Amino acid sequence: MFDTDNINDNINDNINDNLNDNINDNINDNINDNINDNINDNINAPCQLCSTLITLTIT
Repeated sequence: MFDTDNINDNINDNINDNLNDNINDNINDNINDNINDNINDNINAPCQLCSTLITLTIT
């Protein structure tokens, strides 16, 4: 008789591996996006503050 249990186990293992890889990729993408957003915010915030102060000083 043909052993389908082993084939099914391998299929399920592959599905689970792919799901876990996709989940981990999405988590890492979100973490990296948040880090980059925070870096950009921290860089841009002082620039916006300075330009606002300069504008207020001129006017």
